[in-house]
Amino acid sequence: MNVVDSSGWLVYFADEPNADFFAPAIENTKELIVPAICLYEVFKRVYQQRGEDDVLKAVAQMQPGQVIELDASLA
Repeated sequence: MNVVDSSGWLVYFADEPNADFFAPAIENTKELIVPAICLYEVFKRVYQQRGEDDVLKAVAQMQPGQVIELDASLA
């Protein structure tokens, strides 16, 4: 299983130099876990920087992974 932090998602979506590091984990959706807090954090940042259309695309791209509530007991 792979968990990608919000910062990794943002690097991937912005196609920054380290995007290739995160790509294998993000693109392997069968093994991808997406903490719900990451959806919120990515939504907030992408909306600030790019607007509604891009944020909806970004969050939709995160959905094929298994979205979970990451709490202290699970962490």
